[in-house]
Amino acid sequence: MSSDQQMAILIGSMFGTYALLLILSKRYRTDTVKMFRLEKSSILVAVENPVATTAHILSFIIPLWMMGLI
Repeated sequence: MSSDQQMAILIGSMFGTYALLLILSKRYRTDTVKMFRLEKSSILVAVENPVATTAHILSFIIPLWMMGLI
């Protein structure tokens, strides 16, 4: 697998997780809107939504692990 394909898989995984969280979690969606309006910091959103933060971290680590990069 080329490095371009690996990067595409990683980016797809991260954006897919982000989209899924926005669709399924009203609280995360509301906090994300506030973050983009600069009413909340991204760190505060991460702390207030620990499941979403864990999902984002895993969406980065699991594809890397499955591709044998870590």
